[in-house]
Amino acid sequence: MGFNVELSAKTLHFGEVQIETETNRILNIVNNSDMPTQFQLNTDANNMFSFSQNVGTVKPHSSTRIVVNFCPKRTGNYYERVFCIVKNHKVLFVDLIGTCFDILTKPVPLMQRHIDIFRHKVTMGALNKFVGKKHDSVDSLNDMDYQYEIPIDDPSQEALHKEMLMSFTS
Repeated sequence: MGFNVELSAKTLHFGEVQIETETNRILNIVNNSDMPTQFQLNTDANNMFSFSQNVGTVKPHSSTRIVVNFCPKRTGNYYERVFCIVKNHKVLFVDLIGTCFDILTKPVPLMQRHIDIFRHKVTMGALNKFVGKKHDSVDSLNDMDYQYEIPIDDPSQEALHKEMLMSFTS
């Protein structure tokens, strides 16, 4: 039997968090196979998102619980796609999304649909038309016309990095 490993969620949304406070979510790595499997989460150590465990082994027909923390130091929207490398298995990923606010600044919250639309635009080559325009808020992403020619959540697509939304969050 081949390896059948999956993550418990495709997205971990941390919601709106006040500056310099912390919230967390649980991510399970589930091994449905008859063999133990090794995993590695590719993350940035100096990030707003941190993991209780980045590498490990999941026993057969079992799961490993990972605590993901979000502790922002500045107001803004945060997004990162974290890839989970599993030995002898396709690459898995989870999107991490959070918004940080303070008493003076409360950004419009970033949602998964905003990420999906933007990633689709980049994949389809429409980024050049998109980046040149000024957008007052993340919600203006909803006004864009788009068609889903290919599945957005297909992990075999080119990997786009967390910096892709820099122009919207700064």
